[in-house]
Amino acid sequence: MREPGDQGAKDHDAKDHDEKNPDNEPLPMPLKRNSKLPYEVTRGMVEGFCLQEPIPDCAKRVGVSTKTVRATYHDLRARLIRPAFARWHPVGALNVDLTVQASQDRLAKRQYLLLGRCFDHPTCWNNFTSGKRKTRQCRKCPLLPSFGLEETLRLLMIADSVRIFYGDMRWGRERGADQAGLMELRVLHNHVLITALHETPLNKDGTFDIESEEPRALGTLLLELIDHLEDHPL
Repeated sequence: MREPGDQGAKDHDAKDHDEKNPDNEPLPMPLKRNSKLPYEVTRGMVEGFCLQEPIPDCAKRVGVSTKTVRATYHDLRARLIRPAFARWHPVGALNVDLTVQASQDRLAKRQYLLLGRCFDHPTCWNNFTSGKRKTRQCRKCPLLPSFGLEETLRLLMIADSVRIFYGDMRWGRERGADQAGLMELRVLHNHVLITALHETPLNKDGTFDIESEEPRALGTLLLELIDHLEDHPL
């Protein structure tokens, strides 16, 4: 155990720091509390999250387990509700202004609750996409009695977009006690990343310019997440 006045240990630390960092610049702090993962690995997972990289692909690229990437993705998603990311938020992710009055808040919560129930039963979606059923809504659709056909079809389009989004990321199934809250978070996550993609210019090779500093671009979202992680580590 080193004593506070152990000069030899201090000299050894300084030499080791200089060898690893010849320019003598401050080394970035880890983005995870008490983590052995270097800054670059955690940043790589944040980049994967912003680029909607499938969890197994991100794990292979940065050299960690899929469990670690999945846990990091979950944490990053939860941060998107924070005011720091409001520029990517819709007024209400289902086009309901949640600040107007309590009745609209109750309506939105019911929409998310029923949409979550639909989302958690993929058989309906599978039957439609495989051609076993011609109509998008099924006979037991939980949305139809409450919202009518037109609004039900609009909500199902949102659910389908979220389902494809999470399928592409290989997110896996998840359960939550607050079904409405979980579905709202999924819809917001989908909206934020799609908005960031649409606001990001392309490089000449057709890839997204992750270095773009446009106000709502992917690069800006990445920097906001990094800043939030530095202030509030995982």
